[in-house]
Formats: sequence, structure tokens, C-alpha cells
Amino acid sequence: MQAIEFEIDINDEFIKIPNFEQLKNKHVKIILLYNEEENKNPRLPNIFYNPIIKTKYELFQREEIYSE
Repeated sequence: MQAIEFEIDINDEFIKIPNFEQLKNKHVKIILLYNEEENKNPRLPNIFYNPIIKTKYELFQREEIYSE
């Protein structure tokens, strides 16, 4: 088995593979490595994207807060 290593900045869902013609019609294994510390947009809990809106004040039940 041979290994090809390269670094690239991913801007969309496509990655250009160097020397693609040599790999055409062959089975390959792809491994993506990235540094989590560089993630500038951490995923927030769903409650931030879909807030619960109440018309009057009342206590939330645990099931209401954590349901998806």
C-alpha cells in the first residue's frame, strides 16, 4: 500500500486530489485529520437555534428543555 499526503484548505464539499489520473478506477482509503482548536464556529446546543417561546411566565419541565 502506498500513501499520498497533502494539505489543503477546504472551502466547499470538493477536494482536488493530486495525481488523480494515477488513482482513477482504484480503491482508496481516505482519512481526514483536522485540528479541533482551529474550529472558530463551535456547535451550539439546539436550544440556541430553536428557542422555546412562551407567552407567559411558567417554569419549564425538564422534558421541554431537552427534547429535540
